[in-house]
Amino acid sequence: MDDRYITRKTLLQRAADPHDEDAWSEFSEYYKTFIFMLLRSMNVNTTDCEDLTQNILVKIWKKLEAYDDDRAKFRTWLSTIIRNEVFTFFGKQQRRQE
Repeated sequence: MDDRYITRKTLLQRAADPHDEDAWSEFSEYYKTFIFMLLRSMNVNTTDCEDLTQNILVKIWKKLEAYDDDRAKFRTWLSTIIRNEVFTFFGKQQRRQE
């Protein structure tokens, strides 16, 4: 994986504070491209990737305080959130079509 996507633990700790807007802004800029890249690798079209990226960032913002690095690496935790959001998205699309 590209070195620019190495997890920065200090950024995670700062971003977990819901009152640290600067940290959250830095975090979201840092991970937005990574999330988008993963979504594209899952064959999500570009338009939907933009919406899903925003949804995923909101979910991360809500759950980041609960992240426990003793249970999983951050990338594993993040990938699980991304995967679940994509499954939910495709499930909703399929139900609409039916």
